[in-house]
Amino acid sequence: MGFESAPEWFEGFYKEFYPKLFRYAVRFIEASKASEIVQDCFIKLLSESDKDPAHATSWLYVTCRNQCIDEIRRRKKMKASDEIDEDLLVDQSDHMDDRIYQNQMNEQLRVAMASLSFNEKEVIRLKFQDGLSYQQISEITGHNVNYVGVLIHESVQKIKGTVLTLNQKGVQNGKK
Repeated sequence: MGFESAPEWFEGFYKEFYPKLFRYAVRFIEASKASEIVQDCFIKLLSESDKDPAHATSWLYVTCRNQCIDEIRRRKKMKASDEIDEDLLVDQSDHMDDRIYQNQMNEQLRVAMASLSFNEKEVIRLKFQDGLSYQQISEITGHNVNYVGVLIHESVQKIKGTVLTLNQKGVQNGKK
């Protein structure tokens, strides 16, 4: 993508947010179409010459979300992946015990995330994977800020409860 005619702030913004927006889009649709949609979003952002960089993040997520939903509606099917992005599950250990522990934790997180509703998964990922504020998440999802806070809090509590239950079952079955 050429940045010659783009505003000064655009290149850094693009480099920072393209991967985040792409990760967000692949939760809805397959990677090839997600890439196309994300590119379209940035092209639209460039055509919005009056777009303030401070509001560009929320605008991009809303635009991307709407385009993904439109694509899903066109196809009448939704991606059924409930897996957490692999970049959250980085194994930073060279020791076998640490790898086993990490794999167990990853599996517990997958199970915990699978127990959440679509809205719960979406706000958790936007908050903890993409690092967005409650206000930004509110603008993206259309929920009010207070509801976003409640949804995130309740979702975290569900995840904790599921992980604790799985750990207790593991200890009872002689696993650690």
